[in-house]
Amino acid sequence: MRKNNLKQIKMISQLTLILMLLAGCGATPTTLSQKMEVGEVKGDATPLLKEADELWKSRGERAKAEQAIAKWEEAAKQDPSKAVIPLKLVYGYYFMAHVHDRWVDDAEEKMEAWYSKGMKAGERAIFLQNGDFKKMIEADEKWEKAVKTVKKEGIDSLYWYATNLGKWSLIQGIVVTLGNKGRIKSTMEQVLSLDETFFHGAPHRYFGVYEAKIPGGDITKSGQSFDKAIEISPDYLDTYVLKAQYFAAKTQNEELFKSLLNKVMEADATKIPELKIENTNAQRIAKKMLSNIEDFF
Repeated sequence: MRKNNLKQIKMISQLTLILMLLAGCGATPTTLSQKMEVGEVKGDATPLLKEADELWKSRGERAKAEQAIAKWEEAAKQDPSKAVIPLKLVYGYYFMAHVHDRWVDDAEEKMEAWYSKGMKAGERAIFLQNGDFKKMIEADEKWEKAVKTVKKEGIDSLYWYATNLGKWSLIQGIVVTLGNKGRIKSTMEQVLSLDETFFHGAPHRYFGVYEAKIPGGDITKSGQSFDKAIEISPDYLDTYVLKAQYFAAKTQNEELFKSLLNKVMEADATKIPELKIENTNAQRIAKKMLSNIEDFF
């Protein structure tokens, strides 16, 4: 009994500290959302985009992925008016963290740097695609209100911006995560309202993680969201990995944990040809989680 009371006191103390920190600093994580100038078009970026896209087909090789990103970055300087370029970069930065740097020494520091770049590229893409959103933000309107003006053609910029911001925030810690909660949640809600099937059920997959991870989240809703994402795209393997990591582990369902990850290991990674590299990476993650199951139970 005394041990349980001590645990409750510790949890209350931690929550009180979090609330104090939030009140004190406003949990403002970045300097994003300031006035953005489009910039001068210096030339035709099309050749660079073609070269980068060709290199990106071999993105499983780190060197090829880095070369593709470097060309997209050069293209962005050539023609800063094209939204397609930061759209390629926002996923490229996420990919580098998720597929390559998660396996290296000092992984967290390197992943943080990629996610930070992803946030900036994602916000730029949103601004370039959505004039009304840009005007509202520059007029100091709240993000949560402005994001509702984004139409379906802007869905990819919303999703990948919020994904990078969420990943970056988790690395920073609970204070920054809670500070960004409103922005990320409202952005993902807009993605969900625009197209629940986007990127293989991505908004449902996100809320599966969100409800399991955020303090006070609903674990039942977490499971339902993961199941919906799997229903939409049963061959996208990251969803099973995330359900094992966040839902099965949190509910201490070891049998489900093993079942989900073994399903990933036994799956055909080529079922979604354009995401073979991402699916193969999911299998690598699943194998590591199974070999370190004691970390979860």
